[in-house]
Amino acid sequence: MNAWLAWVAEQGCILTALPAEVHHIIGHGRLSQRKVDDLFVIPLAPDVHRELHNKGWRQWENDWDTTQVELWFRLMKRARESSWSIVRGTP
Repeated sequence: MNAWLAWVAEQGCILTALPAEVHHIIGHGRLSQRKVDDLFVIPLAPDVHRELHNKGWRQWENDWDTTQVELWFRLMKRARESSWSIVRGTP
């Protein structure tokens, strides 16, 4: 796993703060491909991650009253505040 994906997983679930795994954003415009670039990921608890794939992204986003993209922006803010450099690939 590259350093970025490891850092994302270490953040804990963006919704529940429980231990997390990496989820590649699905269903949004250019992000609707089968698997997007590793930049477009969010940390989700395993149960929350399975819920997203089982319900489908539209229902999951409706149930959580947020979008994967909004959560990604929240993660990007956290990365910026921690001085993470996407370009350098280091915290």
